[in-house]
Amino acid sequence: MKILEKILLFTLGLVLCIGIGMAQHNSNQEERTIRVMLGKLRESSVEYDKYAQLSDKYAQQTNEAKQQYVNMVNQIKRGPNREKFVNFLNKAIGVDSVQYKDKKGYSYTYNHSLHNPRISKMPTLLEYYKVVKYSLFDMDKDELLPPKDIPFLRYKEW
Repeated sequence: MKILEKILLFTLGLVLCIGIGMAQHNSNQEERTIRVMLGKLRESSVEYDKYAQLSDKYAQQTNEAKQQYVNMVNQIKRGPNREKFVNFLNKAIGVDSVQYKDKKGYSYTYNHSLHNPRISKMPTLLEYYKVVKYSLFDMDKDELLPPKDIPFLRYKEW
């Protein structure tokens, strides 16, 4: 009887470990997907900003870039995973912000000057996440606000 109880307890423990491991894997995969989507938002923002500054000669590219940018904003702001994005951003800019504060070079606007800005002068990943949350969710805008309109950004021009 004791051997049967030990086997049963071992099996139950094994099932619990597998279940916890699967839940953690799904959570990590979900977080990775959110980070990728936020990265695509940044890329589409830069691309649209670049074409918006060019002449009417690039109207088609501007329209395509704008549509891609608007689609990314809508997926994040109004999509079925809206709450997951809000929760991720709250977590990323809150207690866990230490892991994002040293990752520099996350400009979300196009730099059209002839010189390349120093990466140290560009927003960090933490600041980028704050911009996304502030622009899309706190201020309820349909675009990422320009740096001059973000009160907490350290570097307004880069």
